[in-house]
Amino acid sequence: MIEFIKKNWFRILLGTYLFFLLLVYIWNVLHYSTYWAYDGGSHIDYIDSILFSKSLPDYGKSYLSWHEPLYYLIQAVFAKVVMLFTDNRNVVLEILEMGSAFLIWFFVILSASLSWLVSKKKSITFLVTICVSGLFVVSELGRYVTNESLFQVLILVWLNLFYLWKMYYKNNWNLFRWVILIGLLAIILWTKLTGIVLLLALCLWLVIYAFRIKDKKVLLLSVIIFFLSLFLYSPWLVYKKVVFDNVLTINNYEVQSLERMDNEFFINWDNSIMKEPFWSSGKKSFLSMFIASSLVDYDNIFQNYYNLSEKKIQTDNTRYINYNRWVESLVYFWWSIPLVFISIFGLSIFIWNIVKAKFMDKRFFLFILLFGLFSSLVYNVYRYPFVERGTLKSLFIVVFFPILFLLGFEEFSKIKLKKISYSLFIVYMIFWLVFSFLNIISTGPLVIGLPTY
Repeated sequence: MIEFIKKNWFRILLGTYLFFLLLVYIWNVLHYSTYWAYDGGSHIDYIDSILFSKSLPDYGKSYLSWHEPLYYLIQAVFAKVVMLFTDNRNVVLEILEMGSAFLIWFFVILSASLSWLVSKKKSITFLVTICVSGLFVVSELGRYVTNESLFQVLILVWLNLFYLWKMYYKNNWNLFRWVILIGLLAIILWTKLTGIVLLLALCLWLVIYAFRIKDKKVLLLSVIIFFLSLFLYSPWLVYKKVVFDNVLTINNYEVQSLERMDNEFFINWDNSIMKEPFWSSGKKSFLSMFIASSLVDYDNIFQNYYNLSEKKIQTDNTRYINYNRWVESLVYFWWSIPLVFISIFGLSIFIWNIVKAKFMDKRFFLFILLFGLFSSLVYNVYRYPFVERGTLKSLFIVVFFPILFLLGFEEFSKIKLKKISYSLFIVYMIFWLVFSFLNIISTGPLVIGLPTY
């Protein structure tokens, strides 16, 4: 037994942590109603339209009707199967939420898998795992029914296949692998249009790779992948044109607006976020809002049931938060600042080294995707500058974080430091993990299915 533990200590440690994490995610679902979350009810309305009306919804049934349908079709089929065993709507909704919890748990597992495939280092793999799972933005996706959960998981599945097959080397290419990757790209697009970021990142990487190895066939491959993926996605574009009179817009609901976000918003830093990491603090800065919404429940959406407490604080969106949770969020936010700087510093070193290597590092594709994801969120806010209506949410690009931690930590780990520095970092991370779980674990009344008012 002792010998077995010695040989498999890392798997035992990681497995134990992941099992505990799953229990936390299940616990959170049991203490939350999907209707309380971002657009939660509208996601359910979309599913209900397919389930009961046997048709995709229009604006009258769901203002998210312009969303790609694959996730909702899957959920409708799943709900139909569940309804064979129960006609209790509360139970059906709770099981759908449980599906989100398992998807996000799988997201964390895939983050660990990708880290191992790329780095082959146990320390980096475990560090990425705990950092990804400790972010509030990751846990929140596991609490309610949303297409984002499946979308983020599918991107990580795609990346895991890419690095499992070592597709960063041309010698490993074959028809079967490219068919699988292109097919999965189409599935991702049918889940959410933001999948175009992955498609563009792949095509750009192929173009750069083609010039590096001086192979025109690789250029042709990038063109084939781009147009074939769009062709597989095109039926939905036709549907959007017919029904909504728009094709590639990412938000039909706000498409008529001619407003644009002020450029200063993207370069400013709003210090008010350091005193109170909740809306509307930090609203004058993209980075302030992005970091806060990644670390804590910035919009105070997921703790609203805390209004049962006598000691409560009302945030600017008129919702209440328990005083203790308010303090825990602030402490966790401050304690996370060094981790933010370490990640960014490590990423800066990576960029420097990748330029010196003339972009021939296998992680270069991940960097292109990282940049593309962040840029897509910037564009979304610039195009639809209604931050009070939720156009700036880090949950739109959750897959950004495992990539950031992987690239940043792996490069930072190459710096030779004294043993005391490593010891201090381990102590810091232990406290960070404790604070993070205080922040993400729900502690409110048990809620099953429909909301109570």
